[in-house]
Amino acid sequence: MVLILTNEDDYSTNEVIDWLIHYNADFRRINGGEYLLIDEIEIGNSPEASDITIVTQDGERLSFREIKAYWYRRGEIRIHPESHIQNELFALPLKDIDSKNELKNGTGFLDYFNGEIGDLSKYLNSYLQGIPSIGSFFHNYTNKLENLRIAESCGLTIPETLITGNKSNAAAFIVKHGRTIGKAIRNGIGIKTVDFTYSGMTVLYTEEDIELLPEIFFPQLFQQCINKRYELRVFFLDDEFYASAIFSQNDKKTELDFRNYNYERPNRTPPYNLPSAIKTKLISFMKMVGMNSGSIDMVVTDKMEFIFLEVNPIGQFSQVSKPCNYHLEKRIAQNLIDKHGKQKN
Repeated sequence: MVLILTNEDDYSTNEVIDWLIHYNADFRRINGGEYLLIDEIEIGNSPEASDITIVTQDGERLSFREIKAYWYRRGEIRIHPESHIQNELFALPLKDIDSKNELKNGTGFLDYFNGEIGDLSKYLNSYLQGIPSIGSFFHNYTNKLENLRIAESCGLTIPETLITGNKSNAAAFIVKHGRTIGKAIRNGIGIKTVDFTYSGMTVLYTEEDIELLPEIFFPQLFQQCINKRYELRVFFLDDEFYASAIFSQNDKKTELDFRNYNYERPNRTPPYNLPSAIKTKLISFMKMVGMNSGSIDMVVTDKMEFIFLEVNPIGQFSQVSKPCNYHLEKRIAQNLIDKHGKQKN
C-alpha cells in the first residue's frame, strides 16, 4: 500500500492520485488535521514484531506494516487526545476525574495527555522515515540559513547575506553591496486580521529605508540584490531535475519576487536544461540536507553565473510541470509505485 499524507485542499495531491487510480495502485490518503485513534503500537525485537495500527476518521483500521511506499506532501500524522476522550477509548487512571469535561476546563490533565500523545505522534512520524518515501515530515522545517551554508560548502555560489537587528550593520551592508533586498528568515508572513491581510514578499531596501529604521529592530535577513538574466525553479526527484526558467525581470511587478504574479501578463516559463556541473553540485547539496525531493530556487546573472537561493522541501511543482510538459504528477505516481515494488501498467 502507498500512504499519502497531505492536506484536504491540495490539488497537486488530487492529480497524483488520479494517476495512482489509473495504474490500479493500492493507496490510502490521510489529510493533516484528521482525528486519528491509536488502536495499538507493538515494539518487538524484530521488524516483524513491530507495528502500528491506527483508526482513521472514517473508521478504517490501518496497519503501518502494510505501508510499502510513502509520500509526505503536507500536514502531520497527529493523534488527538480529544479523539480518544470523545470516543471513550481512554481508560482514565485517576478515580477523582469523573467527567470528560473536566479534562478540557483547566484541570491540567489534558496538558498531561497532550504531552503523552505528542511523543506518540513523533513516533508515528519517525516510523514512516524507515519506509521508501518521497519527502519527509522532518524536512518541513528546513533552515534557510543552514542550507545556504551547506550550499556554499558544495561549491554553489550564494548571495552575500546578513542577518542583523542593528541599524549601523544594515547601513554598512547596503553601502558595501549596493542594491539590497529583505526577505523572511523562515517562511513569508501570512496573517489575516479583520481589516487587513499581511503577506511577505521580497522587498528592495534603499539607504533612505535604512535611515527610517530604529537603532535596534527585530533581526532581518538582508541580501545583495542580484542583477539577473532570469530565475530558475528546479523540481528535484531522486537525482532527476525538472527545471524551468522564469523571465521575471522583464516585469516591474515580478522583478524582485516572481510570486508577486502578474495574471494579466504572466512571466514566460520555458523548460531549461541545467549544466552538468550545477547538477552535480545540487545532487551533493540535496544528499547533505537529506532530501530526495524539493523545489530549488536559483538565479542566473547577466554573466551567466548560477546563484543558489533556497530549497523548499514541499513547494508547488505544478508551475514547473504544466508549462514545461514534464507531467510531474504522473512521474511522482510512477515513482511511488516503483518504491512499492509493483510493475507499472
